[in-house]
Amino acid sequence: MFFTGNRLRCAAAGRSVGNVVASFFFSYQWPDEEGLHQGLEKGRHAGEAELVLRLLARRLGALSVAQQKSIRKLPPSKIEELGEALLDFSSRDDLVRWLRANK
Repeated sequence: MFFTGNRLRCAAAGRSVGNVVASFFFSYQWPDEEGLHQGLEKGRHAGEAELVLRLLARRLGALSVAQQKSIRKLPPSKIEELGEALLDFSSRDDLVRWLRANK
């Protein structure tokens, strides 16, 4: 597409701008509602896991890569439980015990 004077022209095989826009619009597939919901849930879970990891690092110091992976693999309900449990942790041993008990 390009401008010539006050008109917008399309260099796509002589088609008018309206037809090009319409063909693009109708060929684009919008995400279905279920897929959108699943994507939002995955994003929310990842965000919760990252927050819990930051809180644990602040409370206990840097976590090992293995511990981080274990925590990221937890289901959302367990991430929430860990978020509450970490308030009572005083050492890394508390985290290790919690992870063993909640795999």
